[in-house]
Amino acid sequence: MKKLKEMTKAVGKVLIILATMPKTVITKVIAVLNMRKVQTMGAFIAKAKLIRQSMKANISIWFPNAPVALADNGVFDTDIKALDTAQTAADTRVKGAAQTRNDKKAVVLNDLHLLLAYVQTIADANPKNAETIVISSGFDVKHLGTHGKEAISVKPKKGESGTMIATVKKVEGAIANLWEYSTDEGKTWIDMDASSKGKTEITGLTPGSKLIVRNRPVLRKGKGTWIQSAIVIVV
Repeated sequence: MKKLKEMTKAVGKVLIILATMPKTVITKVIAVLNMRKVQTMGAFIAKAKLIRQSMKANISIWFPNAPVALADNGVFDTDIKALDTAQTAADTRVKGAAQTRNDKKAVVLNDLHLLLAYVQTIADANPKNAETIVISSGFDVKHLGTHGKEAISVKPKKGESGTMIATVKKVEGAIANLWEYSTDEGKTWIDMDASSKGKTEITGLTPGSKLIVRNRPVLRKGKGTWIQSAIVIVV
């Protein structure tokens, strides 16, 4: 009976410990373009206009180096107007008008994808304000739960446009880190100096361009495997 009580107390302690352990789940704020909400051409154009106006209104606060110009009569505004005009022509069912409209939509969609990646980069660099940033951009918000930090995070260096900082999750036994980056979506890779720590700076980049970074740890018994970051937009 005494042993049973001791076991019960021990189990109780374990349960208390498990209950008070901090959760490892990290919630990440994701900017999304929910295409299910913009299935009609009118809704798509309206959403594009909303995003342009929202980001334009917050240029000085969050979006100073957008990869697509947000100003009136800028690239994004011009592309949206061209799509609007093409849609009006397509409504008349003139031969070839629908294809022209589709081509114009593809241009605007590409603009939106560039802006989406840019907004996500800004949000990732400011996690405390991530949801506010995404909402102020006009894009939709999604919360993503993960069980740990990304293997490689790439964020802009504050106060230095065109400079990004890559940080890699520590690998046990690593004595150095090899780095490479790509600005053409992984077609070619540029070698960087090795670092003793899991962090490196990439300078001289063009704001608005795409960037991928990869890292390979140097271990005491050899070299590890390459791990790669997600595509980010340089700011």
